[in-house]
Amino acid sequence: MTIGPARPTAAGGLLALLVAIGGCGSATAPVDSSPALVVTLSGLTPLQGYDTTIGGQPAYVCHFLAEADATGGSPGEVATWGAAYYEYTLTSDGQTNSHTLPYADAFFSNTPTIPTGTNQTSDVTTWYTGPFSIHIGLDYSVPQAGTDSATYTFRCQ
Repeated sequence: MTIGPARPTAAGGLLALLVAIGGCGSATAPVDSSPALVVTLSGLTPLQGYDTTIGGQPAYVCHFLAEADATGGSPGEVATWGAAYYEYTLTSDGQTNSHTLPYADAFFSNTPTIPTGTNQTSDVTTWYTGPFSIHIGLDYSVPQAGTDSATYTFRCQ
């Protein structure tokens, strides 16, 4: 059966159209009341760093564990990692240095998705020219909800 943009010209035609539509069942889909899948990023901060030399240059190094948690959504739903960005801010003078990665899953052993109800951890060693903070953003997408970012800022003192 094909239903087009009918335009009844008489009250009887309108009544017939309403009866035909009413007999077709519910016109609205069931509403999914579960919360959307959301990914959050967390870790311990502040972290204690240390001075060293990397490639002949002085460096201040921090080691941290980051954890991504996927909550909400429907059973079996997954978020797919997108791009990643991070920005270092030097504590002493506020100098910044930004970088991007094409895939956030590089933080999580190249696992491209994170299912709801699970978590992924990342063991990260990073450095800058002195004590710093690093703001990390990991983009992800969920088919029913679009794209979002999990963000967190670690302080390395």
